[in-house]
Amino acid sequence: MAEWVLPTIYTDRCTACAQCVSYCPTHAVEMIQSQPVIVRPEDCAYCGLCEEVCPTGAIALSYEIAPLTWEGDEIDSTDRAD
Repeated sequence: MAEWVLPTIYTDRCTACAQCVSYCPTHAVEMIQSQPVIVRPEDCAYCGLCEEVCPTGAIALSYEIAPLTWEGDEIDSTDRAD
């Protein structure tokens, strides 16, 4: 069985604005009883849009998505753009 890394939803911070639902490009998030729920985890692209648009910080990605940089024939994942 596959395991997905999913954003964490802090329901105590959520104001039910549904911005996360509106901006989710894969429609993985839905409002259920006035709370966002990742109802289709297999569709979550872990793109970070839900975290970015949440006005109260109720959604957090557990790790940062960093762009990869190319150095010759090697990939350097430690060089991050800030």
